[in-house]
Amino acid sequence: MFTGQEVKGFFVALGRKWLFPDFNNKLTWWVAGAGGAVLLAATPLKTLLLDWLVESAILNVGQVLSLAKFGDDKADYWMGVVLILAALIHNVAIRYASYWLSEKENARQDKIFAKHAKVDEALFNMVMKEFPPSGRSVSFLKFHNFEFSFRDEDTAEIERFVHNGYDVDREFHDEELEAKRLVLLSTCAQFLRDLNSLAGPGAQVDSYTCIPEYCKNEWNFPEKVEKDIKKLNEGGTACYEAHTDFTRTVRKKLVC
Repeated sequence: MFTGQEVKGFFVALGRKWLFPDFNNKLTWWVAGAGGAVLLAATPLKTLLLDWLVESAILNVGQVLSLAKFGDDKADYWMGVVLILAALIHNVAIRYASYWLSEKENARQDKIFAKHAKVDEALFNMVMKEFPPSGRSVSFLKFHNFEFSFRDEDTAEIERFVHNGYDVDREFHDEELEAKRLVLLSTCAQFLRDLNSLAGPGAQVDSYTCIPEYCKNEWNFPEKVEKDIKKLNEGGTACYEAHTDFTRTVRKKLVC
């Protein structure tokens, strides 16, 4: 059902179409043009035009008509008026049908969008629960220097997000939000791969370090170790920035 505002909008648009009809439609042009020709053209031209219209109309009927059957000259003017009115009515009818179909389609799209937004909001809340902005892992990504050791708990939320992130039911309907999520997912996955390849057991139980045993007591690390530490620090920063960008974009778009 249409709302009062929608009905009002339709009648306003309808009035505009009556006052300023749209002649983009070829059929409207032909009919209105024929009506105008009947009203304005000279009698010989009107005769030729009407002959052509009559012959076209009865081409497949086999019945012969003459212009005499149409009556006197006054009938010409009535025919012109009728043709023009028919063109205007056709124009308004087409516009009404287009408007009605457009409104129906817009209403359908709005319902779909609302459902998708609801699903996306639920997915976002799920991500925020397993990988929260105020959680330990986000703080770890933002502040940790990999010259120092870390614990399993520091990366637990990242690992949980990556582990669940490839499930099909974790995909957002909104293309922009899904693109942001995939950036975050791929960045975190690459960071974990780099971290797992470079980290080893630390000095304490359940701790890990990215400094090789042979240079743990050195003040200046070898060039390769320096590059590895820089790579991990930059990877952590990239994960933090992707997480922040994803969170802000979703909250702004879904208003949640």
